[in-house]
Amino acid sequence: MEPSTVVNMLKENGIKKVKLFDADSWTVSAFKGTDIELMIGIPNDQLKKLSKSKDDAEDWVKDNVTKHLKHGDVNIRYVSVGNEAFLKSYNGSYIHITFPAMQRIQSAIEKAGHGDQIKSVAPGNFERHWGIFRYDGKAKFQVDFSGKGEDKYPISAKGVRYQEKKWCVLKKDIKNITSLGGAMSYACAGGDCTSLGYGCSCNGILDGSGNASYAFNQYFQINDQSVEACDFDGVANIVSDDPSKGNCFFPVAIYSNGNMLKLMHKVGAFFIIFSLTFTLFM
Repeated sequence: MEPSTVVNMLKENGIKKVKLFDADSWTVSAFKGTDIELMIGIPNDQLKKLSKSKDDAEDWVKDNVTKHLKHGDVNIRYVSVGNEAFLKSYNGSYIHITFPAMQRIQSAIEKAGHGDQIKSVAPGNFERHWGIFRYDGKAKFQVDFSGKGEDKYPISAKGVRYQEKKWCVLKKDIKNITSLGGAMSYACAGGDCTSLGYGCSCNGILDGSGNASYAFNQYFQINDQSVEACDFDGVANIVSDDPSKGNCFFPVAIYSNGNMLKLMHKVGAFFIIFSLTFTLFM
């Protein structure tokens, strides 16, 4: 979805605080004039450079903070230096560079004259969840944003445009499912197969053929329904009948900035953790 579509959805739901996992200019600019408090993030792969260079830190603040604050249009309040950089899975890769990077960013913020408004913060661990909204902005669950015990479905995004209703699935005549391991691994490496995981929406609903079809379709949609993205050595084909089953939803790509599903997979700017009353930045 386009950033403006997402921002309008947040506004309609009364969301007052948003965390972005990077500082993509197009995304940040979409919050202009909304007064939504924004936390922008610095990805882990930039920490090493920022920890060593005062100039790089000042350039980062200039390019990602100052230009959005010139006229007070974007309400940036925090800069998250790193993304869960202290997780054990990183084997300590960022332990010795996160704090120096944070110091340099804070110094750059103060030098730019933003110290009274913006603080740099160390990367915290955020509670994992599968999202309140689907990739296309449709509400998945009832939730109380008001804090008044009013559980109801949030307002879904408006104006979302879908691509053609077609899906990539395993051919019906393919019976040797055990031979598909390589193709499925390839599809999931380039797509998002988390819904097939234990306890997720498609787990236990699909059989082996269905799992392959789900993986193939994710890759197909992420690649904008390209015919070349639905082959997998001849075992897949494109169909017009929706293969979704029960709570296992086979998505259709949407028109926007290129590819919302790809952004979700890469945990980019659109992977938003937001709150009204129950999320604190500090």
